[in-house]
Amino acid sequence: MHITVKTLKTCKGNPALGFSFFMVLFCTILSGGTVSGQGLDVGIGVGGLTYTGDLSPNYTFSDNQPGGMVFVRRNMSEAVSIRVSMLGGSMKASDEDAYDIYAENRNAAFDIGILEGSVVIEYNFLPYKTSDLVNLSPYLFAGIGGFVFWGEEESNAEYSNTQLMIPFGGGVKYLINPKWTIGAEFGARTTFFDYLDNVSDNAQNLKNFTGGNSHDNDWYYFLGLTLSYSFYTVPCPFDAN
Repeated sequence: MHITVKTLKTCKGNPALGFSFFMVLFCTILSGGTVSGQGLDVGIGVGGLTYTGDLSPNYTFSDNQPGGMVFVRRNMSEAVSIRVSMLGGSMKASDEDAYDIYAENRNAAFDIGILEGSVVIEYNFLPYKTSDLVNLSPYLFAGIGGFVFWGEEESNAEYSNTQLMIPFGGGVKYLINPKWTIGAEFGARTTFFDYLDNVSDNAQNLKNFTGGNSHDNDWYYFLGLTLSYSFYTVPCPFDAN
């Protein structure tokens, strides 16, 4: 029997086009006019990125790779905020510590870079910015976003490296003073895609039950610390008064 294996190249997406929508929202929030009180926050986050999929079916803290984000947050009320963010970093996993005989035979690995843009709604459970009694609050968030990834030299299927995802998660914010807030956040990203790790059950060059499960899409996660600065007022330079 003669078996021919054909390797297809990835369809290279354009990161600039893939994230133009998020940059427009980013700039729209920045140029929202006069901001009063607790209206606008800008911030950064540092932490780790990891994934779950065919090569790593369970979340493993030790698999985290460096990641970071920048964000702008519009506080619509004490409880509700809208956040636009960009997140980037790297992810990797391998079958080196195989969890079953099929994974051991597969002996696959991946190491990629990833860039994400998202828009989420945050819900704060406590009025941590305005209350005299509390200066911290747990919060939840959910929204929509997209990502682009790179680093696979050869792919096992034809796909686009720009994809949609749904971010959601939660954390805690702590108000240091009226201008500065620190926080801790954990977020999951559910994708509609099964090739972050370049493995799925119909991978053409992975035979003898050494592929994956195409009915179980890949997820990735960000765990990190955040620091944000609040603007009280943005004076209009053309105000005659």
